[in-house]
Amino acid sequence: MEKRLEDKIYHYLLDLFETSATSEIHEFLMHSVIYVEYSYTFVSGDGEVLHIIVDPQLYKKYQQSIHLFKISILNKYFEFTHRRTIGVEVYPDLNKFQILQNTIVPIITPWEEINNEQNHMIKLLKSATNSIDYQNVGNAGRTILQKLSNIVFIPSKHIPEALIDLSEGKFKNRLHTYIKCELSGSINKELRDFSIAAITTAEKSVDLANRLTHDLNANPLLAEVCTISIVTVESIIKLINSTSVANVTFDSKP
Repeated sequence: MEKRLEDKIYHYLLDLFETSATSEIHEFLMHSVIYVEYSYTFVSGDGEVLHIIVDPQLYKKYQQSIHLFKISILNKYFEFTHRRTIGVEVYPDLNKFQILQNTIVPIITPWEEINNEQNHMIKLLKSATNSIDYQNVGNAGRTILQKLSNIVFIPSKHIPEALIDLSEGKFKNRLHTYIKCELSGSINKELRDFSIAAITTAEKSVDLANRLTHDLNANPLLAEVCTISIVTVESIIKLINSTSVANVTFDSKP
């Protein structure tokens, strides 16, 4: 019969692996729950088997090293407990594995910082299990919009029609002004309106993901909608930017 490993033993085992040489095992155990089962095998005889239930993202991250982790954990556990230990088994905690309703494919933009933030946001979504996690997805989305506006908005070039706040924190105003300036003219009206609507949707979904921290049924959906809309905005800005750069290059040719 399995029982939870005593807290003192678990934390001391964790402490023993808190070294520069064993930092990966320490991270692995930090996000694990350990159970002990008294068992018997024909080869090894009787003794304890450690069952380690680990976060699914870390199981995936270290899947090539799990065999070595098991050997190290078994040896270290035996060293200080002197309990006869005949095995260590490791399993991903599938209760924490989230199946997304949509396959979200990251886009590659010309800006490495945006690409990194985008991958971080998608990673947060995949590992999210509670309201705080979903709120963090919204915060990551807001960070992307902020950084995106800082990159593409040029105060001397993108002049608004009316007097509005275009300070660094007003990413929505900045992105709207950027789009209106880059897609000026009646020929671009439909694309311009769609682009502005996409940014408005992204901002609203970010706000909802941040506010509805107690609605566990709504948060997974909102966090996913937030991620999809942010990636959509990135795609639009990437397209507009590439068109703008191409036009500048063409115009500068003799």
